[in-house]
Amino acid sequence: FDLDPPTGAQPELESHPEYSPDNICSALLAIARELDIPQLDLTDAFRAQPPSEIFIAGDFHWSEAGQALAAREVAEFFRRIDPIPRSKQE
Repeated sequence: FDLDPPTGAQPELESHPEYSPDNICSALLAIARELDIPQLDLTDAFRAQPPSEIFIAGDFHWSEAGQALAAREVAEFFRRIDPIPRSKQE
C-alpha cells in the first residue's frame, strides 16, 4: 500500500523532489524521540488497510473508517503511555 495522495492531489514532484510520504512525519518523530516525548506514527496502521476503505474516493482525506482507525490507534496510544497518572485523575 502506498500513502501517495491520489492522482490530482499530488505535489509537483519536479518542484519538490524531497517529497516522500515516508518523510512527512519523520523529522517530527525524530525530534520527539530525541526529547523523550511519546509519539504515535499512524503510518503502519494505515498501510495495513486497503486505501479504498480509509480514504475518501479520489481524495487523500480520511474517510469515516479512516477517522475511526486513527481514533482507535490514538486511544490505544494514550492507554499505553498513561499520560495522567492514576493518582492525579481523582
